[in-house]
Amino acid sequence: MSKVEITRTELVWPGKYDEAGRLRETPRASLPFQVIETVGESRATREARKSGRSLFRTYTGEEGDTFDSGWKNKLIWGDNRLVMESLLSRFAGQIDMVYIDPPFATGSNFSFTVEIGDGFLSHEKAASVLEDKAYRDTWGRGIESYLDMMRPRLVLIRDLLSARGSLYLHCDWRVNSHLRLLMDEIFGVENFQREIVWDISVLSGFKTRAMNWIRGHDTILFYTRNPKGYLFEKQSVPHRQEYLDRFDRVAEDGRRYFAGRGKPRYLDEVVKRGKPVGDVWGDIMSFQQAPTARERLNYDTQKPEMLLDRIVRASSEENSLVADFFAGSGTTLAVAERLGRRWIGCDLGRWSVHVSRKRLLEIEGCRPFEVLNLGKYERQYWQASLPTDRPTDRPTDRPTDRPTD
Repeated sequence: MSKVEITRTELVWPGKYDEAGRLRETPRASLPFQVIETVGESRATREARKSGRSLFRTYTGEEGDTFDSGWKNKLIWGDNRLVMESLLSRFAGQIDMVYIDPPFATGSNFSFTVEIGDGFLSHEKAASVLEDKAYRDTWGRGIESYLDMMRPRLVLIRDLLSARGSLYLHCDWRVNSHLRLLMDEIFGVENFQREIVWDISVLSGFKTRAMNWIRGHDTILFYTRNPKGYLFEKQSVPHRQEYLDRFDRVAEDGRRYFAGRGKPRYLDEVVKRGKPVGDVWGDIMSFQQAPTARERLNYDTQKPEMLLDRIVRASSEENSLVADFFAGSGTTLAVAERLGRRWIGCDLGRWSVHVSRKRLLEIEGCRPFEVLNLGKYERQYWQASLPTDRPTDRPTDRPTDRPTD
């Protein structure tokens, strides 16, 4: 193997570079989207453009679309790498916030169990051929193929982010160290902002067979497109009662205060401001801690809406465009919809798209949204033989993803 000139610190794994020391990459595709359904569209609007319309129509959009100008949110079924590549021509530098919860459990796959009726019966749906291939491409060579899958997707997310945009990457102990190094390389160390620890510990942990410390947290890596000027609004939560009880003195005007060593702090002001949220989140219960939560859909990788609500509020504003390219059960999309954000969601799993669509429709006042895919173009892309005479081509390594939330 030729000598590789080292110019920066980076994570290297077998297969990242070819025999000549060149970075292995596939050429980017740009395929047309097909609108297979517009959900929630009024009858008048539907009838107005019915004339001459085929079964599918190609998506076209204008830069700067807002809800008022006719923007429709987008739920896309397909391989998120192809989807993001195809979004670039229209949305490069346009997305203000991305949250992703990519696969990180090597024992998981695309199969799922569906409850029938009142839940007394269930049916397990096996993975499709495409989903099975995605699973094998993601984990076929262990962490090496996982990093091969993640790297181009993180590069695409970076290119889609606006100058004030940010990425929240949800992971756990199995891959967080690898992803942190990979993100440093792609986004730049200067754009790493925080490592958020989400406490998901449960009291029953001592009943497990673990021979050491019980696992009690997930990690959310927070990176921005630029080191300064990114969207962020501090979030706060109510103070604990034990803290408020310390304000036991009463001023002449009747206000309670705490003297301390410095300037007196008044209870009403402290309550109004709340307690700023730090990078350890122990106030949001996971579904292991709250198995009967009303919002639970029995989707294995579903995350609570309160978690995404905090992230979306902090790093976007009304009418911002947010995205989740591993949409899973659609938590990010549902939260964005309720908060008045524009959104794009994508997943390879048909069940994920079905669950997300149904979930969105149950939101009161849900704005019309489009269900898109790449249709025959995606199938033709994978069926075609890619040229092999270019040093950046990898015709035998075309990873896709399993759905997660």
